[in-house]
Amino acid sequence: MGFVAVDEMRRWYGRGLDLWLARTETPSRVVLERSGVKLHDYGHEENCPSLLIIPAPIKKPYIWDLMPSVSVVLACLQARFRVHVLEWTETPPNGPNRGLAVYADELILECAKTVDGPTILAGHSLGATFATIFAALHPERVHALVLLEAPLSFSGHAGAIAELIRVGRATEDLRKVSAYPGTVLNALSVAASPESFLWWRWRDWLLSGNDPAALRTHLLVERWTLDEYAMPSALFADVVDLYRDDRFMRRTSH
Repeated sequence: MGFVAVDEMRRWYGRGLDLWLARTETPSRVVLERSGVKLHDYGHEENCPSLLIIPAPIKKPYIWDLMPSVSVVLACLQARFRVHVLEWTETPPNGPNRGLAVYADELILECAKTVDGPTILAGHSLGATFATIFAALHPERVHALVLLEAPLSFSGHAGAIAELIRVGRATEDLRKVSAYPGTVLNALSVAASPESFLWWRWRDWLLSGNDPAALRTHLLVERWTLDEYAMPSALFADVVDLYRDDRFMRRTSH
């Protein structure tokens, strides 16, 4: 069975979980939609600070809004922020093979223009890397930067993921396929850091067993992990280059 088929099986399983484990998302409207991205607006009062949330590019954005008790979106709305969430959309099999310049600059810039005015960028994982690159390219559009688990520096002892990237295939070889399925990317993450991506998840499940609310949150997060996009090979290769050569911290162009 191929990785693409495994991806679809995981999504099918996730849709099955939705029948009894439905999340409760905050209502929003789509204010920008183009190939590769949607921008959700959650409503706001005038003269409130703007917040633009940037998820990882292979993930659905609802991790920021699973249910009211653990919703970052709702908490920020209650704190009187103008909240927007960027949703990456999956590239079709024969669609454009876009790289880092499109994801970390062009698409975020379109969203920032729609939000209008300097905004607070909040990003997670590779989405936080994109947010940081965008802030370096367009400082006039960024009021502040919030980074969660952002891979930025890969010099010296940068952890297991850096070692995995350094011994991987040559970048040009990585561009020869159309895309890397979510299952492959998930397996690479587990190989790079089994403690973070495997053992801690099992530990959290065990510790949540006697707390129904905590267990529900855990299961909703686990369900979210089943919704992974394939990553275009151009983006995957560009990110490997970025990390392998520590390009961001060295301020070198791609």
